Amino acid sequence: MPGTPYPKEQMHRFVYTKLSERQIADKLGPVALSGPTSASPLSDVSTPAADFLHGTDYTDARSRVEAAIPALLRQVAAARAALEIAEQAKSVGPLAELEEKVLANPDDHQARFDLAAALNAKGKRAEAVEHLLAIVKRDRKWNDDGARKQLVQFFDAWGPTDAATVEGRKRLSSILFS
Repeated sequence: MPGTPYPKEQMHRFVYTKLSERQIADKLGPVALSGPTSASPLSDVSTPAADFLHGTDYTDARSRVEAAIPALLRQVAAARAALEIAEQAKSVGPLAELEEKVLANPDDHQARFDLAAALNAKGKRAEAVEHLLAIVKRDRKWNDDGARKQLVQFFDAWGPTDAATVEGRKRLSSILFS
């Protein structure tokens, strides 16, 4: 057909279109690559990309790039969730003050919610989950289902295989479906 590019040109276009996700991850740097898995899907993309550019096995390279994209997108989503959580934690106040507020009034859901964000920022994931689950147990609909949504955001940031995610999801499910 007139105007149809040669296969190599088609492959180059394919690579440049599909690697836009990689460029996003490169700009995010280590945050995007420190997602839930130790192996980065980018390692699966770089070799096929080189194959494309050097004109070797297009079929294998295409399938490897396609297979890497979902994992890469999950890492970008996890990085976004982690950034949102970090920004939120900066605005909640000192940890000691939040702990005092929750001790003084266990039904102060906003203080407990803020405490969970601060605890997560300090790497105390299990404690953060505990406080959010306490809110869900006491008042599921508080703040438009805010505690459950925060838990889901934590789980997204931590990754599906993280111990706090696995345990937290089990406990959240048992509360919601009991």
